[in-house]
Amino acid sequence: MRTFRKITVFFAVASLIFHFIYIFLTNSLFINLSIDWGRIKSIGGNSPFYFVAQQPIVFLGKLLPRNTGIFSEAPMYSLVLTLALMSYLLIERKKFILDFTSIILMITILTTTSTTGVISVLMLYLFMNISKTSNNYIAMFISILVITPIVIYGGYNIISAKFAQGIASTSVRLDDIHAGYISWLEKPIMGHGFQNSILAIQSKMAIGRIINLQGNSGFSSGIFSSLNEIGLVGTIIYVLIPLIVYSLLGKLRFIFVIIFFFILINTIFFGSYIYMLFICMMIIEFYT
Repeated sequence: MRTFRKITVFFAVASLIFHFIYIFLTNSLFINLSIDWGRIKSIGGNSPFYFVAQQPIVFLGKLLPRNTGIFSEAPMYSLVLTLALMSYLLIERKKFILDFTSIILMITILTTTSTTGVISVLMLYLFMNISKTSNNYIAMFISILVITPIVIYGGYNIISAKFAQGIASTSVRLDDIHAGYISWLEKPIMGHGFQNSILAIQSKMAIGRIINLQGNSGFSSGIFSSLNEIGLVGTIIYVLIPLIVYSLLGKLRFIFVIIFFFILINTIFFGSYIYMLFICMMIIEFYT
């Protein structure tokens, strides 16, 4: 995990430098790429470490670019940054500290303007403070379960009020969860399979996302991606069991699992290399 964290911090520093250059010095983008992410589109960058892959976001009446780093969208960059921050504070340092690494990662998460990333950082701070003040594992468990939905609901409402695109982004995510749930109910036990799952999900999406050429027909929920691809049986084996056994290793591991699962609901990274990296880490740590 240290290697992963160090690489992530390096890219975070580089993207921050070129992000602020783009905002304050020059908004020239002299690198052009075509990507297929939801739809085929062209993106620009000012270095190998910084691309503007999404439209700017309106914050308090001002247009601000989203820091997408080398990723196709800000939430995916935020995912990597958040996992690096979680592994650093919960696994390496075992306490919430403000040092160069944590500050860089948190600032970079903020520049992505990812709602999931910002709420994850807030959950990390609150839960680690709860674990520090509570010696009773059961009391901490209940407190976190009670606070989690409040933090998520409040966070989404506050961020949506600040960012003009927040409501639209939240609407797409809710439609993703709805479409994922409805399509999963068609084949709940074994799922639709890896090739057919996305078509099954898209058939349940809001029609405007499919027929609109500028629409976003991509899918964002990792847990419903799992349920649709490998069904309830596969999800229990490859998602729930590793998370549950890892949460039994202590309070900080339990916090890690809660935030990891929250991210998995809102970000599609099930089955990716980074997902398998962390699942393998959980299994290895449990057996050693």
